[in-house]
Parts: sequence; C-alpha cells; structure tokens
Amino acid sequence: MEISEFSLKVILLLVPGATATIIFEKLTTHKKWNSFQFVAHSILFGALSYLLIQLLSNDRDSYSNFWNHLADKNIPFKEIAKAFMASIFIGFISSAIDYYKLINRTGKFFKLTNKFGDESLNYIS
Repeated sequence: MEISEFSLKVILLLVPGATATIIFEKLTTHKKWNSFQFVAHSILFGALSYLLIQLLSNDRDSYSNFWNHLADKNIPFKEIAKAFMASIFIGFISSAIDYYKLINRTGKFFKLTNKFGDESLNYIS
C-alpha cells in the first residue's frame, strides 16, 4: 500500500491539531470520545493552530501561499513546526477554558444561561 504525496501532506498538516486534541483530552474530564469526535477536535485545533501562527507572523503572504499551494509536492516543515508549537499552547489554553468554565461564566454574565457546568455529580469513568 502506497501513500500519495497529497495524503502524506494532509497527515502532516493534521499533526498540530492531533497534538492539541491529545493535550485537551488528557487534561479535561469527559466521557470517552469516539473517532469522529477526536477527528473533529483535531481539525478544529489544527485550524486554530495555523490561524494563530498566521496572526502572529510578520510575513502574512507566506501563509496565504501555503494554503494556495496545498497540492504542491513541497512539504512546509517550517510552518508545520510552528503550528505544532502553537498547538501545545492552544491545548493548554483550551483545557484551562474548560476547567475554569469560562464559556459558562460568560453565558451567565450576559444572562444567557443559568447552567453552571457540564459535569455530572454521578460521573463514573
């Protein structure tokens, strides 16, 4: 079985998202995820990682060229490494947002909800 160059590039592009997802999964309390949930979180965290490095970069054109030339044979290891480092940061920050229930607190502040958190008192893993 042979992996095409495009498939290899897509797999390498998803590494930062998978890294952030693993950090988030290990640090938060929740039910066991199925494969779809893991992939969905990986794509979300990966997109956030690449978005963060694009926002922090001085050379914004290099990242727009990165997405425009996705089907090229060149693998952008430098951008993947930067996104990997950003994904570690995103994994810890998203875990803190979950742990301190910042989304629920923001909803309560704007009187959108009176729910405190997502966990059940009878949670057994």
